[in-house]
Amino acid sequence: MLKIVSKIALVVALAMPAVVNAEAAKVDTNATKEVKVDSARLEAAKELVASMGIKNSYAKMIDQATKSLVLRQPKLKSVEGEIKAFYTKYIGWDTIKDKMAAIYAKHYTVKELGELKKFYESEVGQKSIKLMPQIMQEGKKLGSSSVMAHIDELKKIMMKALAPKAQAKK
Repeated sequence: MLKIVSKIALVVALAMPAVVNAEAAKVDTNATKEVKVDSARLEAAKELVASMGIKNSYAKMIDQATKSLVLRQPKLKSVEGEIKAFYTKYIGWDTIKDKMAAIYAKHYTVKELGELKKFYESEVGQKSIKLMPQIMQEGKKLGSSSVMAHIDELKKIMMKALAPKAQAKK
């Protein structure tokens, strides 16, 4: 039984970055309401995403995602190039830049988009863009290592729920 709980706890710890990402992706229900985006707002958003210069950041993100996947599943090394091509095809910057602009246009006014553009064109804004993939990666590692540091506590919690079920099956 302890071996099963240990395996489950390890899976939970390794999955923590995905859970963190899923939680971050949750959106306030008010934010998901349909927002009419006029052409001026959409154009301002396109100017913003162009000024952010994040095409290279997206390429680095794809490289990191590919390498991370191959590190977790070494058997995928032989198709690493195909995985990278897949990511580039479906989430590469050229594929999603207009969709990203539409998202910004949905959530910001023309004035706010202009202020964001001004920030991202600044030195600190460019530094923020450059460092964001690294900061996100470090945050994921922090979450995983924090769980692993307390994995025994998680195992105990899981044992409470799983032990009665295992005994009932006997």
